[in-house]
Amino acid sequence: MGWKMAYRVVSLYRAFLGMIYSFSIGVFSYFIPKKTDLIVIGSGLGMSFGGNPKSIFTRLVRKSEGVDVYWLTKDTKVMQEVKSIGGKVTRLDKISGIWKLLRARLVIIESGTIPGEWGHDVSIGRFLFGRFNILQTWHGSPIKMIGIDAIMDGGKKLTSKLKVKILKREYRNYTGILAASEEEGDILSKAFENKRVWIEGLPRNDALTNESLRLEIRNRINIDDEK
Repeated sequence: MGWKMAYRVVSLYRAFLGMIYSFSIGVFSYFIPKKTDLIVIGSGLGMSFGGNPKSIFTRLVRKSEGVDVYWLTKDTKVMQEVKSIGGKVTRLDKISGIWKLLRARLVIIESGTIPGEWGHDVSIGRFLFGRFNILQTWHGSPIKMIGIDAIMDGGKKLTSKLKVKILKREYRNYTGILAASEEEGDILSKAFENKRVWIEGLPRNDALTNESLRLEIRNRINIDDEK
C-alpha cells in the first residue's frame, strides 16, 4: 500500500469516526437537560485561546456572578493558559468536556465547522448539530469564501452534496451570528444561510474603546500617546 492510499484510508477512518461522534452528540442533545447557568466556549478548532471567544470568556471570568463558564479545548498548553487567569477548563475530547457541551445553555464559538478543515471549536465531532444554542463570533473579516460559499465544486459531487446538507443543518441552527457592520452581516448571513445576525461589534475590539487598555497597548508597542 502506497503512502497516498494509506493517507486516504486514515482520512476516511477519521471522517467516519467524526460523523459517528457528531450524530451521537446530536442525538443525546435532545434528551439531556440543559443547565441554565452553564456556558461553554472554544476557539481555533479546539487548539487555541484567543479571538472573540477569549474576550467574552475573560470578561465572564472577572464577572462570573450567576454564570458557570468553561473553556473547552484539546490542547494542554491552552488548558494551562486558561487556568493561569483563574478560568475553568476541560478537554473537549474527554467525557467531562462532552458532558459540559451537552449540558450547556449557551455555546460560543469562532469557527465551528469549516469546509476542508478537521476539528471543531468545542466538539470532538466533525460537526455540531442538535439542541444547542450557538453564538457564532466569526474569527476574521469575511474577505474570502467561507461557510457554504467555500464548497469549491458548488456541491456537485455526492460527498460534497452530503457535506453541504450537514453544514446547512449546523449553520442554520446558530442562535446568533456577531457582525461588526451591516456589510459584514450580509456576507455572514449568506455564507451561513442564517438571518439571525447581530450587528453589535466584535468583543475582541472592545479594548480599543477602553482608555486604560488603549494606553497599555500603545505603551507595549512603543507608540507615544501624543502621536
